[in-house]
Amino acid sequence: MAEHETVDRDQDNDGPPASFGDIIRDESGNLDAEDAELFFEKMSGDLAEMENRWKHSLADFKNFQRRASGNEIEARARGVRDVCESLLGMLDSFDLALNQDPASLTVEQLFQAIETIRSEALKAMARNGVMPIQPEVGDEFNPGHHEAVMQQPAEGVEPGCVSQVFQSGYAMGDRVLRPAKVAVTPGEG
Repeated sequence: MAEHETVDRDQDNDGPPASFGDIIRDESGNLDAEDAELFFEKMSGDLAEMENRWKHSLADFKNFQRRASGNEIEARARGVRDVCESLLGMLDSFDLALNQDPASLTVEQLFQAIETIRSEALKAMARNGVMPIQPEVGDEFNPGHHEAVMQQPAEGVEPGCVSQVFQSGYAMGDRVLRPAKVAVTPGEG
């Protein structure tokens, strides 16, 4: 029922309402034909209005879904583009190293080129929010950031601490992408 409609019941009778909006029943509870026609016209109008509102709401929701999907696709593409752009400096360093005459390259020059490329890679990762996890010998073992691949005693290192680092880990904000792989000194006992 719409908000403006009222339903009155006879206090002695639990039967149909005595009136419904502007439509009034007779003593026997019946509507005359004209009142019934008005009643059904009003109900048909209310139904059509509700159906129209429903269709508008459905169209708005479909438009929202389409925009959200488009925004998601654009955000992913932008993310990939940003990562690729940040890797261009590293690729330039590779190209520079590969364009050298291998016959005249020294081991030191090759090592320096590798360090430069690694530095570019770390900068690219940092620009995208990825930071290295680089524990040191003697650091307390952190199972959230470190993966113990073995137990190994080490002189001067407390039990339950890192005794050797095999591989750096990486994290993006609070999310660990890859834990650092370490050896841990065995616990006492």
